[in-house]
Amino acid sequence: MSTDTVIANSVGTTGHRIQLARKLRGWSQAELARRAGYSLSMVKKIEQGARAVDRYGTLHTFARALGVDVGELTMDQNPLARREGVHAVIPQIRRSLTSLPFAVCDGPHHSVDDLRAMVTEGISIRRSGRYARFTQDLPALLEALYRAESVSPDPEIRSLLTETLHAASILLRRLGYIDLSWLAVQQARQVLRGAPDPLLLSANDWHVIELHLRTGNTRAARRLTEDTLARLEDERTDSPPVRSLQGTLHLLHAILFAHAKDPAGVDSALADAQNLLARNGLERDDYQTSFGPANVAIFRVSTAVELGQGERALAVSRRFDPRDIPSPERRARYLIDLARAYGQIGKDVAATRVLTEADRLAPVYVRNHIMSRELVSVLMERSRSVPGALRVLARKVSVV
Repeated sequence: MSTDTVIANSVGTTGHRIQLARKLRGWSQAELARRAGYSLSMVKKIEQGARAVDRYGTLHTFARALGVDVGELTMDQNPLARREGVHAVIPQIRRSLTSLPFAVCDGPHHSVDDLRAMVTEGISIRRSGRYARFTQDLPALLEALYRAESVSPDPEIRSLLTETLHAASILLRRLGYIDLSWLAVQQARQVLRGAPDPLLLSANDWHVIELHLRTGNTRAARRLTEDTLARLEDERTDSPPVRSLQGTLHLLHAILFAHAKDPAGVDSALADAQNLLARNGLERDDYQTSFGPANVAIFRVSTAVELGQGERALAVSRRFDPRDIPSPERRARYLIDLARAYGQIGKDVAATRVLTEADRLAPVYVRNHIMSRELVSVLMERSRSVPGALRVLARKVSVV
C-alpha cells in the first residue's frame, strides 16, 4: 500500500490526514507551517482537530505544500456510501465513457424528440438528488445518444449528447470520481465540434473550471474563467442564455477571489453577477447553470464562508428563504454552507441541525461532500458528550 493510500484511508478529520502526510515526509509542524505560509499555532490546531479545514483555499494550500492531491487529504469517496447503489453502477459508467463512441453496440434507435425527452428527464432526476436513478440510467442514455449520433447528421443530437456528458461530469465530480468527470468533459469537447450551438463551448469551459477548483488548480481556473468571459463578450450577443453563462462565470470568479482571501474581488464579482441577474429576471436553467436569484444568494453565503466570515454568511442567509431554491440538490449545497458558517462561530448544535436537514434532502450528495464530512469530524472532536443527532450523522458520512 502506498503512503498516499495510507493518507487517504485514514479515518478522522482532514487535519489528522495532514498530520499523517507531514509525518510521512519527515517534517516538523514548524516546517509544514513554513511551507504552507500559516502560523505554527494554526497548524497545531488543525492537526489536533481543534480547528476545521473549513475553507477550500486552506485545503488546497496544504495539499500543494505537501505535494499531494486534494483527494488524498479529504478521503474523497465515502467508504460507507460505496456500498450504496449509486457507487455500484460506476464500473458500468466507466466502461461507457472509455468505450464510447468507439464501440457502439446495435440496439434500438430513438427519434430526436424521444432523445430530447430522455435527456431532459435525466437532468431533472440528477438535479432532484436522485443520484442512484441517474447513474442507473446514464449508461443506456449515453449509448442511445452515441448510436443516434453515429447514424444521423442531426446537429441537435450532438447538443443533447454534450448536455448529457455535462450532467455526467457534475454527478461524477460530486461523488469524488474526478478522473471520470474529466473524461466526460473531454468527450463533450470532442462532440462540440459538430454541435450547432457555439455557447456550448463556454458551458463546457464552466465544467472544466469547476474541475480545476475541485482539484485545487486555482490559477488555471482563474485563467479559463477570464478567457471564457472575454470570449462571451466578443460574441456581441446579448441574450438570456449568454447572460446566464456570464453570470455563472462571475459567481465562479467570486469563489476564486474568496480562495485568494480577496473580499473586494468577491464583492466586485458578485456585483457583476447581480447586474446580469437584474437583466435576466427570474430563475433560468440555460446549460444547467440554474442562474437566478437563488443561485446568487447561495454564492453570497458560500463566499462569506470561504472567507471565514461565518457571521456574515448567517446575516446573508437571514435575508433569503431556502425554499426559493428550486432543486433539492442545490438546497442541500446551500445548507452545507450554512452549517459550515454555524461551525465557524462555534454554534455546533445549529450546525448539526442544518446538516441533518441537508442530509434528508439529498443524502448521497451530502455524504460524499468534502466539507460536510470535515464538519462532522470536527464537531465530533469538539464535543465532550456527542449528541445523538451528531452520532447519526457521523455514521452516515462514515467518519466513525
